[in-house]
Amino acid sequence: MRTIFLTLLFLLLFFKDATRTNNGSEVFLRQFITVLKENNAKTVWTLVLNKGTSYRFRLYENGVGADVLNNKRTPEQNIVMQLYDAYNAENINPYGIANKDSNFAFDFVCEESAMYYLSISYADTCLLNKINALGILYFLGKNE
Repeated sequence: MRTIFLTLLFLLLFFKDATRTNNGSEVFLRQFITVLKENNAKTVWTLVLNKGTSYRFRLYENGVGADVLNNKRTPEQNIVMQLYDAYNAENINPYGIANKDSNFAFDFVCEESAMYYLSISYADTCLLNKINALGILYFLGKNE
């Protein structure tokens, strides 16, 4: 029993440190990987976000390397990541947009626990080259 407890304690401490970024204020939660092609110009994921929690979304273009998280860079293509729900449409009033104008990132403070949608797509349909895109969701903290 003592061995199990010490093992769980070690894993908990290691997992906490392994998920922190260099500045210590972001905790990695999830990655969203897609390959945008001419016939697949948009990918959508469903998320459940919690009320009173601050999140950060970042968008990267990744190369052909096997390790996607270590091979991330700022997108060279005109791609966009948007967060929206059933009441705030994707192209009309999204909660956040990550594109060239926002330095490919945005923060979101969740005011209502609900189902949200995250999409990665081309911002301009004339740039339909095959591209690997990577979105990352970070936990920033709980708000009171």
